[in-house]
Amino acid sequence: MAVMLLAALALQLGEGAIDGRWANPDASVVIEIAPCGKMRCGIVTWASEKAKADARKGGTRALS
Repeated sequence: MAVMLLAALALQLGEGAIDGRWANPDASVVIEIAPCGKMRCGIVTWASEKAKADARKGGTRALS
């Protein structure tokens, strides 16, 4: 769902408008969005210990 929202936002604002670092509302995860070929990619650059533990419980090996 979040990916679809970011894609819709990018289309409305124009190319590169969402580039940069973004945090979730709790500031427990920070992602960086940047050009990735013809698309935009987001990578986790920081996550709290609780966010990492929650991700592991959900089957994700590593957030950052």
